[in-house]
Amino acid sequence: MPAVAAGERRGQKNKDEAIIDHYKPIKPLGAGGFGFVFKVTRVADGLKVAVKEVMKTKDLEYITIPDHPTPLPTEIALTIMANKGPRTPGNLASFLDSHNGELPAKVVRHIMRQATQAVETCWQRQVFHGDIKLENFLFYKETL
Repeated sequence: MPAVAAGERRGQKNKDEAIIDHYKPIKPLGAGGFGFVFKVTRVADGLKVAVKEVMKTKDLEYITIPDHPTPLPTEIALTIMANKGPRTPGNLASFLDSHNGELPAKVVRHIMRQATQAVETCWQRQVFHGDIKLENFLFYKETL
């Protein structure tokens, strides 16, 4: 999902440089502690995507990531890193929807074991996710 810093949208020297200008808004999708998410259409090709707008403040933390020339706000950098391959066709919520919300107990146990291990790994690395839900679990339906 593309991420846009609010400060980059407003106050640009040249309006053509603003990232958000490459998207046409459709509707808001949600809000959280770090910003707002909008459903938009990418102007270049008409692809519908989600864009996250985050507030740019003077105490905003920046990190450096591979293959990027300058440090980025942490929220944007982590989004870029999370979206690097391998790609997955969907999330756990869409998988459940495609099965009318019903899965065999053996499959549910397998998925729950993986989800629990993912959360445990986050905790071991001192990372608090803060938004654990079905839509945030990326899922390969072919291999579970």
